[in-house]
Amino acid sequence: MAATTIGTLAAAHSSGDLLVVLKDLKNSVIGNTWKKVQVAGDDEVLAFLLQWLELPVDPIANPASIDIIVEIAVIIGALSNVGTLTLRPLLLSQAPTRLLNCIRATSNSRRLSASDRVRLLSALLRALRNVLVATADLVWGYMRGVSLRRRVVDTGLAGPGESRVSEAGDTGGGATAAKKAKGKEVDRGPGGGGGKGMAAGVLSMVFEKENLDTLLALLDYSTNLQIMLPLYQLLARLIALPSHREALASWSPPKHHPSSSETSSSLLFSSSNTRLTGSTTSPASTRSGPKGTPYILAHLLSTISPPAPSSGIPGLPGGASTARRNPKMLEATLDLLAALLKGQPDLAAVVRDWPVAGGSEGIDESEEGFVGELRGLMGGASTPVRIAAASCITNLVKAECPAGLSPIEDTSVRRGVLKRHTLDVIVELLKGDGVEDRIKLCFVLASLVSDESSLQRAAADRGCPTALLGFYVKLEDEESRDELGSDPASRARESILLALAALAFQTESNRALIAEYQPPFLPHLLRALRHPSYGVRAGGCQLARALSRSIAVLRTNLIDSGVADEVIELLRRECSGSGWEGAGERVGMDEGVSSEDRGWAVEVAAMGTLCNLVPDFSPLRTKLLANGGLSLLISLTRSPHEPLALNALWAVKNLTFRAAEGIKASVMAEMGYAPLKNLMMPSTPTPLRVQAFCILRNLVADQTPAELSRTTEAFGEDRLLDVLQSGLRDKDQDMQAAALFTVANLALGNERMRQALVSHVDLIEGLSDALNSNSDDVKHAALKTLRHLIEASTRSRRPRQAMLELFLPYQLRPRVQELMDNSEGFDVRHAAGGLLEVLERGRGEVGFGTAR
Repeated sequence: MAATTIGTLAAAHSSGDLLVVLKDLKNSVIGNTWKKVQVAGDDEVLAFLLQWLELPVDPIANPASIDIIVEIAVIIGALSNVGTLTLRPLLLSQAPTRLLNCIRATSNSRRLSASDRVRLLSALLRALRNVLVATADLVWGYMRGVSLRRRVVDTGLAGPGESRVSEAGDTGGGATAAKKAKGKEVDRGPGGGGGKGMAAGVLSMVFEKENLDTLLALLDYSTNLQIMLPLYQLLARLIALPSHREALASWSPPKHHPSSSETSSSLLFSSSNTRLTGSTTSPASTRSGPKGTPYILAHLLSTISPPAPSSGIPGLPGGASTARRNPKMLEATLDLLAALLKGQPDLAAVVRDWPVAGGSEGIDESEEGFVGELRGLMGGASTPVRIAAASCITNLVKAECPAGLSPIEDTSVRRGVLKRHTLDVIVELLKGDGVEDRIKLCFVLASLVSDESSLQRAAADRGCPTALLGFYVKLEDEESRDELGSDPASRARESILLALAALAFQTESNRALIAEYQPPFLPHLLRALRHPSYGVRAGGCQLARALSRSIAVLRTNLIDSGVADEVIELLRRECSGSGWEGAGERVGMDEGVSSEDRGWAVEVAAMGTLCNLVPDFSPLRTKLLANGGLSLLISLTRSPHEPLALNALWAVKNLTFRAAEGIKASVMAEMGYAPLKNLMMPSTPTPLRVQAFCILRNLVADQTPAELSRTTEAFGEDRLLDVLQSGLRDKDQDMQAAALFTVANLALGNERMRQALVSHVDLIEGLSDALNSNSDDVKHAALKTLRHLIEASTRSRRPRQAMLELFLPYQLRPRVQELMDNSEGFDVRHAAGGLLEVLERGRGEVGFGTAR
């Protein structure tokens, strides 16, 4: 059959004959999965098709060539949506590069008519969009929900024996997929040997300067939906990573581009758009807005809403109104804007200040400017547009939260009103019947309420958790009756579970509601943890993690339902099935795909749940130790994926907290003191290092002098003091506090250990400096350490004379009194008061505390 296809193509003696054959081939592949696999799998057929993706020097002399390119572009676009079987051959044959080259040649050609140029560009862009979006789905996972049959961490793009390129082991930094910016493996391009590396390289290729220039030059066609729709959809999908968003936002037209302004301070670009209309007086499609506004952002904002007449900046004659008249186009524009705003506070500020028509002084602050336009779009008639507008607002308010300020502390009234209004719209839209719409809404809802307990409570007041629980139960019933396909059902499950997890993460009442829902929901959660879809398992782990934050739910519902046991078994299955040691095979993930990397989402969330399952009161602690779980837990502390290693160390910290000496001994027998020392070294990433200090703090807590001597001897006393000093000198305040609390526990030991601690001048200096810290945790730890060093362990609790003499030059009493009088933190005041009591008992001895 394949030979017949290539034979038929090769037998075409004229362009007209070839066009007929291509149209037949197009009709045969559309809607026929097997035919698509057959065509893409034939190297000769694919090579024949791609060789025609080249614009002739004189298209006017051969008008059929334009029709041929259009037909081939349609065929290529149709082939890409099957999956690996068709996508891999397209990537190996460099189809994206050929499409980009043809787009560039079409844009630059002066011998094409306006209609032919538009026809070619729209077909080529749709094909490029289909190929690259399919590649992104396989490499990064779907934007909204993971397919039932696809595990993101193993897309199958690499063939047998091919080397694989690592993009795992990241630390949540901002590395691109094409370069080693923050410790990531370098990707190989389409010509590289690694299949997955090749796919990731193709996605990054779009953001190379020449290709980005080619695509963004098409913004001149802002009034043409056939061109702009696939372009917006392509860019919205491909800027899932922060590095790609930054590349798009930083783009500006080349100097020779007609839209470039000669004056950098100008507020307006002027362009002669002759390509589309043939006119030399057509206005620009994009304005620059206030100085420094990224070109693409100005274009999108202008397209969605024309500027205010009073701004002195001419508006768009057709771009905005065209987008407004076409809901599909408006949805795509909003989707691209939402993707661009994600995690970009500078861009969010521009959006807030963007002038629009109709702005007035009398309008409410929360509705003025472009945000008012978005609020208006959320109240429109088209559900997809309303969802896209809600996504825009969600990403906007998340991005503009001031640096260093958590959403919980964000008290902006303007943002608060906007968030509540967006929540109301989401709750209203969730009442609709569309499965895909509900999936999108659940992801937007999860993002909106994450880390904000007030919004989580507000959602509960609107009945949102109860509605989602009902949707989930109904979903299982519909799937059991074959009323819903398995793939949309699995993505719907994932989205609902993630939304429920976000609603329950900081709100005890929502956790109780889910745990006590009737009919019981926890059996559904138990099945989700065993679901064949990786995304459903990830969502189930996130919800289990949220529920495990409640002591009441943990002690009863999670234990009784078997969910807690299943989390441990799930973690064991995931790690044994994929082998975290083979991190080089976990490809396609990058830092910005989500708040938790989807390639490790199940393991990271399961380990986060396990952290909450092993406190001193939990029966799971004994079970974990008895069933070989400790070995798995310790092995994951060495994972190359930092979030997983961090959660594993956190679980070890919780396991050793207030633990019997036998449990501590078991942990260290499995972990070893040498690896713990290595984790406490300055070369270790700070979050991991902090947890390592906390583990040591728990190990030496409440130890008898003999036990403490064994611990310090196993660790190495000199090495221990060195790492403690390095922790105190660290600039990170969490690190300083962890080191000080460890010293505080050591100071409760024997006299030999206390003398060893105070014999290090740097350590004492660091302890004194800590009293001046702007961190309450550091001051509290320092006060606690000083008390343990100074206060005698005898019944009198009088201060140790040698310690009083040692600390006399540091003027402790007036400094501690000042902390007692002026500190806002209760822990600091309480610790300062306790230390002052000890110092009072030593008043008059060696003149301690009398000098100022």
